[in-house]
Amino acid sequence: MPESAMFLTGEHQMPFAMFIRLLAVLAMLAFALPAARAAENEIIRIGDTLSLILPGEDSLTGDFPVDRKGAIALPEIGPVRIAGMPLEEAAEMVRHRLSVAFRDVARLTMRLKERKLFVAVAGQVRKPGTLELPGDATVEVAIAEAGGINAGAQLDRLKLIRGDREIGF
Repeated sequence: MPESAMFLTGEHQMPFAMFIRLLAVLAMLAFALPAARAAENEIIRIGDTLSLILPGEDSLTGDFPVDRKGAIALPEIGPVRIAGMPLEEAAEMVRHRLSVAFRDVARLTMRLKERKLFVAVAGQVRKPGTLELPGDATVEVAIAEAGGINAGAQLDRLKLIRGDREIGF
């Protein structure tokens, strides 16, 4: 089809290339909107970094890491434990706690900026210990970050333990 071909849309005509671009934008929006809604319901985990913005309050505009106790440290009020909560529920709790020391906290926005994992690697690796990894890291990444496997390691006895669940490989 020639590039100058026109595509009919009801009573109007539109160049074919423009129609394809419009379809591409609509497809991106169709995928982006559910992802944005899903992010609102993300469960906050230890190691996450949250971005907070409260217009007019420089001390509450920036990145706040969720510490190993599951809390973020906020100016004037101290630590607020939010790990395990959905993002929107945590934002409401933070607004409530901030309302004691700040005005107009309804304008506070909070989003998940970065996700990290804290994992403990033990056994026959070169550098056993606790590691901080990207949120999408795999078992292979954890082993590599721990310096790799020692000679003589029994790979048929590898275990992943999360909470009270144990998965053998």
